Amino acid sequence: MSNECHFMLKALNDSISFKMNSTEQSDVESFFYAFLTLFPGVMDFETKKIHCFTSNSAELCRNLQEFVRDHPEMPILRAIEAFIRRLEEGEAFFIIPGFVPDQKESLRLANYLKAQLENKSFEELNQQTESLFKDLMDSYEINVFGDKRKIIGEKKRENKVCRFCGKSFPEVRFDKKAHAISEALGNKTLVLTEECDDCNWRFSQTIEPDLIDYLSIYRTFYGIRGKGGTKEFKGKNFKFFKGENLEFHYDADAKDSEDEDGFPKEINLDSGREIVQQNIYRSLVKFVMSVIDKSELVHFKDTIDWINGTLELTQLPKIAVFTFYDKLVEQPILTTYTRTDESQSYPYMVGEFHFVFNKYIFIIPASSMDDETYISKASYESFWKKFKHFDKLTAHVDFRDFSDNVCRSFNIKLNMKRNDK
Repeated sequence: MSNECHFMLKALNDSISFKMNSTEQSDVESFFYAFLTLFPGVMDFETKKIHCFTSNSAELCRNLQEFVRDHPEMPILRAIEAFIRRLEEGEAFFIIPGFVPDQKESLRLANYLKAQLENKSFEELNQQTESLFKDLMDSYEINVFGDKRKIIGEKKRENKVCRFCGKSFPEVRFDKKAHAISEALGNKTLVLTEECDDCNWRFSQTIEPDLIDYLSIYRTFYGIRGKGGTKEFKGKNFKFFKGENLEFHYDADAKDSEDEDGFPKEINLDSGREIVQQNIYRSLVKFVMSVIDKSELVHFKDTIDWINGTLELTQLPKIAVFTFYDKLVEQPILTTYTRTDESQSYPYMVGEFHFVFNKYIFIIPASSMDDETYISKASYESFWKKFKHFDKLTAHVDFRDFSDNVCRSFNIKLNMKRNDK
């Protein structure tokens, strides 16, 4: 055994990994066996085998609580304890010593856990998911952000360089907390240390308000808590807010269509605001530039110029918008897909933004790693075929064009349906 040991704990919807190191190999070995012994049934000392599949129990919680108390020098153990507390009694998970599984191995582990939970065949489930994702995982590295707390970027202030203006400390300040995804959209987990105060203020006054306005009806309707709690959404002819109940006040207009009983079939809401559609796209891409490894930024110099408004793009790839009604996401989730092969028939980087019941799938434009813009129908279809798992989703998809770079009035059309139950 070396002078460090690695562990990963993986449940169906959560995971955590850590390592322990020491100058003394004997200390590492002692910790390795002591930690695994906390998990009933994992260590088989007679056969010298480790059973990685286990489940949460009251005994495990007691063991771990004592172990954490006995090792105050390892604060990471408190995060392990919190991970176990988040699991249900009897919920299965894997404890994996020695390595961190890659994305294909992680998918197989997740399939096994799902098969156990739903009493399904692991082989059939794995075959189904591989038919959807194997080709994609052969070509893309997939990373998910927002499902757990993460501070992204340089910790030391004197070493910080802003990702968006390229200036460093002390020419610019890094005193304010910069959220990698707008806090107004419910982000409480992702913080970026490499966004200077000037850029943070500029984005909050320019591109991000347009995305926030665009999503405000969902934010209010589903009670998403941003900075200062839930927010009302109001315009010239309506007011929408959520207290104990959801309330909607509206000034009827002759232009609204009604049924024979006077019930409105369609309502036109005038927000009283103006937005630029490209700013919605810019904001989504800015979120991606905030979470990726900074070594990737060299491929997106033109992209960042476009986000900053110093480079003009007259036409953008369409954004695919899915609507789900199976699970409400209160903390926005951002998924990045980064191409790992040399093919130019699909984009270098793709983002997926999950907000409440909606998913927005968008190509990162102007990358130096792409020869194609993915604006033509043929090139976009080539990209979409690569991401074929989206076609299997039982949800409505709408392909929207956000290329308009002119400030225009933002109005919302609501289609109403009477429910007499």
